[in-house]
Amino acid sequence: MAIQNYIGWPVGVNQIILDSTTISVGDGALRIDELESGHKQSVQKSPYVPEKYQVKMTFDWVNPVGTTGKTEYRLFTEWYKYRHKCGSIPFEFPKILYSSNLGIPVLDTHDNTQYTEYYRITSSTEGVKSGECVDVTMTWEAVYTGAITIPTPTPSVDDVVAHQTFLDVIFAEVADTAPVSSMFTVYARANSSASWSQVAVTGFVFDGTSTARLYYAEQTVGYQMTIAINNYSGLTEAQGTHIPNVEA
Repeated sequence: MAIQNYIGWPVGVNQIILDSTTISVGDGALRIDELESGHKQSVQKSPYVPEKYQVKMTFDWVNPVGTTGKTEYRLFTEWYKYRHKCGSIPFEFPKILYSSNLGIPVLDTHDNTQYTEYYRITSSTEGVKSGECVDVTMTWEAVYTGAITIPTPTPSVDDVVAHQTFLDVIFAEVADTAPVSSMFTVYARANSSASWSQVAVTGFVFDGTSTARLYYAEQTVGYQMTIAINNYSGLTEAQGTHIPNVEA
């Protein structure tokens, strides 16, 4: 269900977030159980990972705002207590930093244009007087009540190039996580009439962009090589799909 019954920021109160504001991602996201053996087991409580901000803002406490007869600090405090109700009702605010949270129906399908976020103030508001201003420090937590969907591209192999001591798997597209060595099995044979023999992989490296390199014991120039891929983010490739010859 999308966010409902949220409120706006108090009118007449500045929206300036000071640079001393910090972000915390994942605080309280895990439940940690201690086993009888003494080892600990961590389980994520929910697919939603909380994003918290230690926010610092400054409000004028001397000069009234317009014809309200109230200062910025008073307007903020009254809004916090009686409209935001000390954190029980979310409020809309310009997005502080990048956020993975959605939940707004009109923006769920246009997440690249989401410029606002929904927050709750989950701590007390602590103020320190500084001249005609009050520096207020508080904890904001991003609010999310919908379903998280993160599009993940399905990888595809563009080419496989074999050398005597290593083989390069060149991807046309990779997933949002890098491949790992256990996903690959390497085979070799003397010619097309011979049967495939598995080759032990002795090393692995991914260049971070498109190429996975698998190392093995030296192979004979002209031998045929192939790979099998076991479920790399939805990509499964059968043995013999790509059959390069070993190059010098």
